Amino acid sequence: MREIERVLEGGENEKAEFKKSLAELKEIMQTAAAFANTCGGTILVGAKTDGEVVGFDGKGMEKLLDEIKNNIEPKLRPSINVENIVGKDVLSIRIPEGKSKPYMYGGRIYRRMASNTVQASRDDIEKIIVEEKLMWQKFDSGISSAKPADIDESKFRDFIETARRQRKMRLVHGDTIEALEKLGLAGDGALTNAAVLLFSNNPSRYFPYAVIKIAHKEGNRILDERLISGRLDEQIEEALDFIAKYLQKRIIKTGEAKRKEEWSIPLEAVREALVNAIAHRDYYVPSPITIVIEGKRLEITNPGELIKPLTPSKLKQKHNSILRNPLIANVLYLMNYIEGWGSGTNEILLYCSEAGIKDPDFIQDSGFFSVIFNEVPKEPGEERAFNEFLKGKKGITRKQYENLFNAKPRTARMKLSQLVEKGILRRIGKGKNTKYCPE
Repeated sequence: MREIERVLEGGENEKAEFKKSLAELKEIMQTAAAFANTCGGTILVGAKTDGEVVGFDGKGMEKLLDEIKNNIEPKLRPSINVENIVGKDVLSIRIPEGKSKPYMYGGRIYRRMASNTVQASRDDIEKIIVEEKLMWQKFDSGISSAKPADIDESKFRDFIETARRQRKMRLVHGDTIEALEKLGLAGDGALTNAAVLLFSNNPSRYFPYAVIKIAHKEGNRILDERLISGRLDEQIEEALDFIAKYLQKRIIKTGEAKRKEEWSIPLEAVREALVNAIAHRDYYVPSPITIVIEGKRLEITNPGELIKPLTPSKLKQKHNSILRNPLIANVLYLMNYIEGWGSGTNEILLYCSEAGIKDPDFIQDSGFFSVIFNEVPKEPGEERAFNEFLKGKKGITRKQYENLFNAKPRTARMKLSQLVEKGILRRIGKGKNTKYCPE
């Protein structure tokens, strides 16, 4: 199916608009500017709003080109083609997402809302400008007013040794600033914001909002709460200790006299979500990360929505990593908090599946992103997929497990080993010939 057919079949939406003719030139230009200010899109001229193709007669092309050239600022360069479909010509105007937002037509700024083009409000315009700034100016690479003396030398030296040992990083600690510069954490002797958050003696002195507010609740009553500050890795560890203190456990039936307990929500999944919140939060927003534990529910919320084109639904699929704070993410990777780019949410889903609970909810709203865990039995889809795969087969290999659950090799090895320990599978063979067979 050609692209123009896919656009017609999908109907008018956030990225598609249909016009009968160029007589609607003003509306077409407004939509072109709106597409450039949002996620890009396609305008088809010669089609009704219901997708019926009526054809394009070619009239008005010169005026269209002049209007695009002279009345949209900054300059916009759409892809314009005449294509034939069902025996009729259709004018296709493809607008890429702009790289110099905001774009104006007739001195006004427009944006796309569902299938409608609307004039941007003041708040919309501010958001467009901020998002454009964030695309090119990363917070963590910004230069801080902190001094080199603010760096905790001992902490940084320990980090270098850990990264060399566990991540094979080729960097020897000599001069601290020189080493920071090689990591992109300093420039011309000045510290970046990332260096302050990761290695300074007192990050809160410079970023008082870069903290975690965590609470254990029962209804409207707060049973315990804490404000966690300090370096980012210290915040992760202290928050995990608090969560482990109050997160409920459940009893697992093993068929033996001694009972077995495990966390109602796997701590590995919680850890991944917490590290993601630290690494991907919007540090331009003066608001803390918040964590609430209530019964069998745990919610982690950080400032900053997902960076386009990521969406909550895409996080549950295989996806590329889009880093809001690449310097911070890289150091957390070297510290072993991050296993690989773009794998965090997939790891979360796998941990929850293994624990037999439903997938967490990924929600973004009003500039914030939340991961919400609930100890609710999972839908049987993944378990059924695993059992269906094993039907009529003598076993499963690690590679087959990776493909079945879109898992990384390390995760597949760990999960299969856990199933062996639980007596669900048994390991047969060695090396590449290893199979995991039902008991």
